Amino acid sequence: MLDADGRMTPGAASRVTERFLDPAVGGAQLAVRIRGRHRWALRLQDLEFWALSALTQFGRIATGTVSMGGNGQFSRLSALDSVGPCPWSDSLTEDLDLGISLAARGWTVTSTTTAFVSQQGLTCPRRLLRQRTRWYHGHMSAIRRLPELWARPSVGLAGRVELTGYLLVPYLVTLPASLVQNYALARAWCGDDAGMPRLVHGAVWLNVLAWQSLPLAAYLVSMVLYWRRTDDLPLWKAVCWSPAVMVCMYLGFAAGWCAVWQILARRRHWAKTERAVEGPVMSGAAAGGREGGGGLS
Repeated sequence: MLDADGRMTPGAASRVTERFLDPAVGGAQLAVRIRGRHRWALRLQDLEFWALSALTQFGRIATGTVSMGGNGQFSRLSALDSVGPCPWSDSLTEDLDLGISLAARGWTVTSTTTAFVSQQGLTCPRRLLRQRTRWYHGHMSAIRRLPELWARPSVGLAGRVELTGYLLVPYLVTLPASLVQNYALARAWCGDDAGMPRLVHGAVWLNVLAWQSLPLAAYLVSMVLYWRRTDDLPLWKAVCWSPAVMVCMYLGFAAGWCAVWQILARRRHWAKTERAVEGPVMSGAAAGGREGGGGLS
């Protein structure tokens, strides 16, 4: 399954077919890259997809609980039939929901490191926030599936634990971290005279450093791994991108709280992400290359 803007690398289908030689595999999801990486906003999203998201997905191969997405998604027909006559639900993130349904019925959902799918990115901050808010809304709503996962004996313990942790990330990591990070920044801005309690004993700068250094270190490691997996960015530039990638963290904070508001307001209708018109694909062009604009303003 591909979205309208999806372009797979040559031979991707055969690479995925190899995964389905295992009869336990019910679904597979390709890693995603963003086209038009010469534009900074699209490069930032590619760093997020190709470094942070892809590496997380590859780690989840071990438990067979890789998340399904719209672009580059493959499903075994018998696995879809086992879910029911309508395997895709009305969830805002129906592909994530499908992956949970497959795992709940004992199917393995996997990926491959030898192929990927490229897609357009977004250059308009408002549209980007709206897209991520919808993703968070669907992700956070998916915790209703946890009782089903733990009630079905067909799901292995490792898969249950991994999926549980993954579904709880917005609640246990994103939202609490947003409070701590922004409190540390607010206290640094207001100074000692504001009477705000210190999170870490010491100077104001030490408080800020303490709560910013951990994510920055994680992003630095991710950018080095990104550099090893791409051919269009030298190492020094990848390292320099590390602080910029923290923008993704704050985007996640904003999207997470917007999603909380939408959930409390019981909003269910969302417009899908619009796609830009691109030129025809040149013969032999790489899926992740610089062809076309690759972004929607």
